Amino acid sequence: MVAVQVRLAGVNVDPGVTANVSESLVPDTVCTLTTPVAAPGGTPPAAIAPSAQAEIQLEAKADCWVEITDATGQRVAFELLKGGTNSTVLGKAPFDVFLGYAPGVTIYYQGKAFDMSPYEHGNKAHFHLGKASDNAVLDE
Repeated sequence: MVAVQVRLAGVNVDPGVTANVSESLVPDTVCTLTTPVAAPGGTPPAAIAPSAQAEIQLEAKADCWVEITDATGQRVAFELLKGGTNSTVLGKAPFDVFLGYAPGVTIYYQGKAFDMSPYEHGNKAHFHLGKASDNAVLDE
């Protein structure tokens, strides 16, 4: 075992605080944390402030394959949503949405029910949802 001590610039750390970890987990390099940290009682710096996002809620009545990609190209959902479960997806609008069994899912966008029936082809649906101006800082 090796004793490891972490120090953050601008943060007072008790010098007696250490953690015992296996030597195989300790890298041979030194890492420097560069993310700014707010002073106690201060506001968080912009670098770590929550980003503007939009929200999709899915309620599954039956199993449904779900693929959702946000405006940045990040895949925010890629899963089989089981019937009887709910899922909330956050990301940058607009979203590209594909549903493998659309009749099995109800979608709420920004808290409002979304009618996807015009986009259903058989049991599948593919559509774009939202616009960039829908992105808002969400309470966490």
